[in-house]
Amino acid sequence: MTTGLDTTNLEKTENIRKTAIIDRELTRLNVDITALQETRLANSGTNRERNYTFFWKGLGEDERRIHGVGFAVHNRLLNRISTPQGISERITVMEMENKTGKAHFISAYAPTRTTENEKKDQFFEEHQDAINNVPKADQLFLTGDFNARVGTENKVLPTSLGPFGLGKINENGQRLLEFCTNNNLCISNTFYSGNDRHKVSWCRPRLGHWQQIDFIIVRKKDANMVKQTRSFYSADCNTHHLLL
Repeated sequence: MTTGLDTTNLEKTENIRKTAIIDRELTRLNVDITALQETRLANSGTNRERNYTFFWKGLGEDERRIHGVGFAVHNRLLNRISTPQGISERITVMEMENKTGKAHFISAYAPTRTTENEKKDQFFEEHQDAINNVPKADQLFLTGDFNARVGTENKVLPTSLGPFGLGKINENGQRLLEFCTNNNLCISNTFYSGNDRHKVSWCRPRLGHWQQIDFIIVRKKDANMVKQTRSFYSADCNTHHLLL
């Protein structure tokens, strides 16, 4: 499972579908399910490529589309998933049957640091509603671009934040950690050691600073289901985000 694939810059690609480019890369990397952010596609829709089917949720045709979320699912898994349901242009959910029961995936694109607090509150309220609809016995995976830096101070919230975070926490990171603590969730990225270049996921344009803002978040009881969380520089999708 991967997340954090921003499709924005693919608008510059000529004479080929964006989804065809992503289909090629996901096939090469042998990925099953990918959460997509900043799709900027209108309304809700589906597009089937050679190996993957793409689902998205965005704003209407006449609205300014700068967000949008979705999933890319390998075609061999289509009979095991429910059609993703878009809650908003920032959150969409999908269910999948697996050998151990049912798994629920949420693809999220959180407001940026400078967004007004009312929209940030709305995002987490919608996220909470989505989580409340997931049975406690089922697996839950929150995936996406949370536009948050959670830092390294795991002694304060050790159940949600592991010892291998990066950078300094910001206000969005504080919000995310409080949300995780209230829902008994853990940010899997911060529980695995390794090279810092495999922890960062987004490069700030012009400045060239890499940060850790894309996350895969799971229930604490399911933490052992995640064997590793890391970013990959090898995905050639013309984006400031790395495949996570």
